[in-house]
Amino acid sequence: MSVLSIIQSKLNAPKNQYNSFGKYNYRSCEDILLALKPLLAEHQATILLSDEVVAIGNSLFLKATATLKCGDEIETASAFAKHPLEKKGMDDSQITGAASSYARKYALNGLFAIDDNKDPDATNQHGQNTPQKIQRTQPQVQQTAPAAPPADPIDTMLKYLGAFNVTKDMIEKYFNCPITALAQQQIATLRAASKHLKAGENFANAILMAGNGTENN
Repeated sequence: MSVLSIIQSKLNAPKNQYNSFGKYNYRSCEDILLALKPLLAEHQATILLSDEVVAIGNSLFLKATATLKCGDEIETASAFAKHPLEKKGMDDSQITGAASSYARKYALNGLFAIDDNKDPDATNQHGQNTPQKIQRTQPQVQQTAPAAPPADPIDTMLKYLGAFNVTKDMIEKYFNCPITALAQQQIATLRAASKHLKAGENFANAILMAGNGTENN
């Protein structure tokens, strides 16, 4: 039995990070490494993480590789994150760091078969799919209520992002313009960033990933 298969069967990397606004737990690259180190020591194995920037078509990607070494046994897994040449509000090191953190986490996930699927009880309908007896009632004439005024999309977006501790000032500072002057593309990027905020990323990283078109777990 290989050392990799033993570590895969024993590794427990709990989601120790907690998002108090979204009320969910998540794990980071550092959480995986923290859980992994005792097993590496037990088997006298090492884990190496490396990055390189590669060109695919007209785009640049950061390729992260996780390598497990134990004697003559060497196992590797890689993952990619798109690496833009520039990003408003972030310097070069921040752009590279965000892409590296994202890619390394998923390289480790692939190498050690870390499963992010939900527990069975999370999707258990608890009998909700049981056919219900249909009750027939007489149709009732309902009065038509006056139509509510359309919601302001900016206010709606601010209320939603506020759940992740994102404020109007943070948005205006990042895009360097009043929130009422945001372009449609910038608004679309903010909406796409919500999924990354829900996954526990900070605001800058979430915007970067949304702008890259990077999908998260």
